[in-house]
Amino acid sequence: MIELILIIIFLSYVIIVFGAALGIQKISTRVHEANAKNTHFSLLIPFRNEAHHLSNLLSSLEKLDYPKTDFEIILINDSSEDEYLHQIKPFISILELKLIDLENYTGKKRALEAGIRKSQFDYIITLDADCIVPENLLQSYSKLIKSENSDFIIGSVNLSYSSQFIQKFQFLDFLAMQGVGFGWANLNYPILCSGANLCYSKSVFLELNPFDDNWDIPSGDDIFTLLSFKKSQKKISTNLEAVVISKSLIDWKSVYQQRKRWLSKNSKLKDSFYTLVSLTIFITNACLLVLIGLSFFNIAWLEYWFIGFVLKFLFDYYLLYQIAYHLKQFFCWQDILKVSLIYPLVLVYTILSSVNLKYIWKNRIYNGN
Repeated sequence: MIELILIIIFLSYVIIVFGAALGIQKISTRVHEANAKNTHFSLLIPFRNEAHHLSNLLSSLEKLDYPKTDFEIILINDSSEDEYLHQIKPFISILELKLIDLENYTGKKRALEAGIRKSQFDYIITLDADCIVPENLLQSYSKLIKSENSDFIIGSVNLSYSSQFIQKFQFLDFLAMQGVGFGWANLNYPILCSGANLCYSKSVFLELNPFDDNWDIPSGDDIFTLLSFKKSQKKISTNLEAVVISKSLIDWKSVYQQRKRWLSKNSKLKDSFYTLVSLTIFITNACLLVLIGLSFFNIAWLEYWFIGFVLKFLFDYYLLYQIAYHLKQFFCWQDILKVSLIYPLVLVYTILSSVNLKYIWKNRIYNGN
């Protein structure tokens, strides 16, 4: 009986991961329109206390290979307490920046909504302040919109990578999430995306009002928007041609707080496939921990753990290889092995300790319960 339960759990995990890998392979079959007329974009950048990031982002936006008349850049200041104006000032005239200052408590969703309502173009691109954008960002989105008539496009994001294990952990974890997100989106089951690089129709956003029932949850602006477009059967595409670079966190406490913030939105996400994938990933990793624990009482359980771990590792590696190939990223199997050994502990501990979902984000304390 126990063997049957373990087979069902790990087989479910394999189906999810292998399905995502197959979905990623569909990307290479696309044919984009070569000389499409430019789409007009409004780039929205909400920020709070991120003056130290803004100059790098704006410098990269200055290099965009796209007519300046065909896009606008809107910065939305969410009650920052730092010297952000000093960083923005050199770029105001060069990029014709528009700045919206929000007073009192607002949050990222209110900041985005304010930017969307002030924007003049129908296609919105959201970026995070700690990102660096590629020169072909707008070209790639324009091609997809014209060739696929997309309403919502999931953009790609890479985290910074270094020799430090904490950054390797975040890099591979985020790469795996993107693999699942892109793969299943290409199979018409989108569940994941990152607000650091998204594109969607302004008119559809205003029609759907995706934040209407979740204003009290500060996180999840990206996922709530994605799932509202999905529920309304809008055209959702993926963009792996233009990769935005974001920064990894520097300590485990920040990583823990970030994961708690991500978890805080789950109670209001009403998507059965999202729930199925999340539960399968959690249960599979929890099983590996339980099997390790049981092996202290009976060494026979170690064999079950070894079979499950190897099976999971091989399919994780296959998924990571597929998404890394398309994003032109490098990793080594030794790093995956190290991360795979501790990942179940990190995931299960974060979820079980998040019964009290109080967390800190940008110098604000939130209670996700």
